Amino acid sequence: MTWPGRKGDELTADAAILHAERKIRGQEAFTRRDENSWEHTARMDFGQGWVRTEAQTLRRVRWPSSCQPGEGAQGAIR
Repeated sequence: MTWPGRKGDELTADAAILHAERKIRGQEAFTRRDENSWEHTARMDFGQGWVRTEAQTLRRVRWPSSCQPGEGAQGAIR
């Protein structure tokens, strides 16, 4: 796997997988949409061109003031 790097608001990773004596290429990209969200896409090339295999939006979670990170369920048990 290689990380070509970050270009502006996009971070990409390239991979080559050997499966059944065939080389399959893969690529993942994370693109910043705004301060609180990223778009993640994955593509694979099985030998006939790129096919998108995954797409999702990742959003920052804001913890409510009643539950701080690190407390978890054990922090709620008294």
